[in-house]
Amino acid sequence: MFFRFHDPVFVWLLLFLAITLLVRRKWARRATLRFPSNWAMQQIVRTRKSRIRTFLLYLRTTALILMVLVLMRPQSGRNWTETESSGVDIMLILDLSGSMLAHDLDLQDEPASRLAVTKAVVSDFIDMRPDDRIGMIVFAEEPFLLSPLTTQHEWLKTNLSRLEIGTISPNSTAIGTALGMGINRLKHVETGSRILILLTDGDNNAGSIPPAAAAEAARSHGIRIYTIGVGKSGSVPVPRQRMGQIPTTPDGKPIMDSVQSDIDEQALREIAFVTGGSFFRAVDTQTLRSIYGEIDSMEKKEIKVTTYTDATEWMHLPLLIAWIALLVEQVFRLTLLNRLP
Repeated sequence: MFFRFHDPVFVWLLLFLAITLLVRRKWARRATLRFPSNWAMQQIVRTRKSRIRTFLLYLRTTALILMVLVLMRPQSGRNWTETESSGVDIMLILDLSGSMLAHDLDLQDEPASRLAVTKAVVSDFIDMRPDDRIGMIVFAEEPFLLSPLTTQHEWLKTNLSRLEIGTISPNSTAIGTALGMGINRLKHVETGSRILILLTDGDNNAGSIPPAAAAEAARSHGIRIYTIGVGKSGSVPVPRQRMGQIPTTPDGKPIMDSVQSDIDEQALREIAFVTGGSFFRAVDTQTLRSIYGEIDSMEKKEIKVTTYTDATEWMHLPLLIAWIALLVEQVFRLTLLNRLP
């Protein structure tokens, strides 16, 4: 709600009116007869008609002030906005193979698995895109649709938080097949922008679709692919597993083994290049966060904001009061204060 004057520039007329009244009062015609005492004059002035004349002066002054308010056009009403957002449809594709257990990243200044860091960073990325439809595919030896495109981001994040290595067979990495599933989820969507964000820490060694073929299919459907290689190359610590369990030391820390980690950067670069996307390499948590932040800035949605104003004019009210004040003044002047020639 608001109250305003549409044309406040006329406020200077109030100053002009005040100056006029002061000048009139100061330079009013002085009496031509002088008396040693003004007691007699006070008794003469304090008549009924003189009081009416003073009242009429106030009426005229009030009417003039109200006329200035009419010129200023008082208004009340409300403003509101309508937002039209053209969002981006995003499919997140996350590697859930056994190598994602490697503890070569940090989370809150403590060593953490690649999967734990990825879940935290991706959850923040989802929060950065409140108006977008986001879906998620996880993959290892085969892909699995964790969520179709949705704007129910809290539900999506809940499913993300439940991910664990072993949910699907973790022994292989089917990058091309996972991309194929993501393309099938986006190719029939009519929207201005459709993207896949692939995060993996390995190379394609399973599945029936080569990554290069999946990239060509994505390009033919106008889908961009951003690829992220996460984790360090070479020897990395991975928790030892025994009968599906992770043994720990007496102080509760997992027993680590060193394994070789290799990422096929060349294949990830080619996937991104063919589709018009970008390849990123994340060897630490902060870099991974900045990568998702960069993707967020590159894929900005179109937002159109329209502001509306619903205003009610109140100039008729001061105009009516001013008209009544002038009418009363004229009635008194033509009756009680009527002068004889």
